[in-house]
Amino acid sequence: MQMYTSDNNGLYPPGYFYKPGEGERIWTVELLPYIAQISDSNSSTENVFVSPLVEREIRQGDLKNHVIPSTYSVHGAICPNISNEDTRIPYWNIINPVELILAGEATLRDNNTYASATFSTPSAFKTIGLDTELDSPIPTDSSEDGIGGALSYRSNGAAPVAFVDGHVEAIPQGDVLYRNITVQK
Repeated sequence: MQMYTSDNNGLYPPGYFYKPGEGERIWTVELLPYIAQISDSNSSTENVFVSPLVEREIRQGDLKNHVIPSTYSVHGAICPNISNEDTRIPYWNIINPVELILAGEATLRDNNTYASATFSTPSAFKTIGLDTELDSPIPTDSSEDGIGGALSYRSNGAAPVAFVDGHVEAIPQGDVLYRNITVQK
């Protein structure tokens, strides 16, 4: 992620976008040139975007068509859908990189497929600025597989996450605060 950002004027990869004639692409495809560990076999068990914590079988990918299995999602305001407009925020405009979650273990969608490209629950993962108290914990009632879009607490009740500044940690369920997901203006 950091290498991509350095090569792209401080912008993180788009979470999702559609280009006529090229089809859909998500952030994992944009990172392929930076990752040598993606196997041509399309095996989800050989893929760095599939967490070893997932106990379900994950559907295989299709590299030719840019379908890469992933059990991680990215922050929807930092890595937004840019199909209609590029609203990405340069790294240097993020004022809380030590506290802000960039990517993390995510709940899976309902058909043994992948995680959603970006987090959507709670909605602070998709917006910039918020009126919610930053020290309030985010709701965790949607952390089960089958719906997609939320943090998953598969690591002994904690969600493995990567922050904008590059450090990683596993945050226990109930300890993720709005300050960890709100991009401050």
